[in-house]
Amino acid sequence: MASRSIDNRKAGTQAPSSRRRRAGDRARSEAGRTALSDGKAGAEVTLAAVQAPAIPPQEMTPAVSLAIKTLQAEIHALHQDLREAKGQIHQLERMADRDALLPVLNRRAFMRELSRIISYVGRYDASACLIFVDLNDFKAVNDRFGHVAGDQALMRVADVLRSRIRESDVLGRLGGDEFGIILVNAGRDIAERKSAILRAMLTDEAVVYEGHSFTIDASFGVWPIDPAAEVESILARADEAMYEIKKARA
Repeated sequence: MASRSIDNRKAGTQAPSSRRRRAGDRARSEAGRTALSDGKAGAEVTLAAVQAPAIPPQEMTPAVSLAIKTLQAEIHALHQDLREAKGQIHQLERMADRDALLPVLNRRAFMRELSRIISYVGRYDASACLIFVDLNDFKAVNDRFGHVAGDQALMRVADVLRSRIRESDVLGRLGGDEFGIILVNAGRDIAERKSAILRAMLTDEAVVYEGHSFTIDASFGVWPIDPAAEVESILARADEAMYEIKKARA
């Protein structure tokens, strides 16, 4: 009987080193826990906030305490790295959407925004118009004054167009000397008046480059955004409307 009692006590007693190892394992398991959450843009890993696990005081040895603090510091550093990475991704996305020369959207980003606004018009029964802008005889500027002068003229055009649109509107360069403007919550009459104002602003002030001055003229085609139409179809209709204006003035 005495031998059995001794055996039972031995079976129910663990060495201090074994307890410390188990406590350290619990600390690492708790501290290293992560949470996965799926966002619309893709799966995103979010590190969970780490708190010291409920470890009995007799098991909270200096080694276990140090292990917890070390893991907490590592996870804090990972949080910081994640924030910096998100910031860099956001900056790269903005750069990918921007025109290489001008502070406006490039064609790809503009077409994406046009698709988004088509959906908006259909969902909320709103109105919106696309304005297709084409600079008249712009090739002559490049041929006569050089491409640097042409780039400066394009920058002035972008500045003028940006100055007279709202935050909710969209401006992009569709290519070469062509621009697109999307006016949100605006009908055709508003878009046509806006086009006349922008054209007058372009022609009223000359571009000056290395002692030479020249004016920029443009043709504006307006087309209402139909929620039942495709992106390319709306763009083509606005392009056709612009050419009708250009031919009428020729």
